[in-house]
Amino acid sequence: MDYPADKKSLVDCARKNKADDKVVSRLDGLKENSFDGPNEVQKAVFNG
Repeated sequence: MDYPADKKSLVDCARKNKADDKVVSRLDGLKENSFDGPNEVQKAVFNG
């Protein structure tokens, strides 16, 4: 995954890598739309 990445890219990458449906759903439900790195994604997913 290249950063910055938008939410659609994260969801597409997760699906491509056969991520669990719960993971894909969680990514798709993120409020933020752009992420500068994996740490930002992690914070958004786990801290809502």
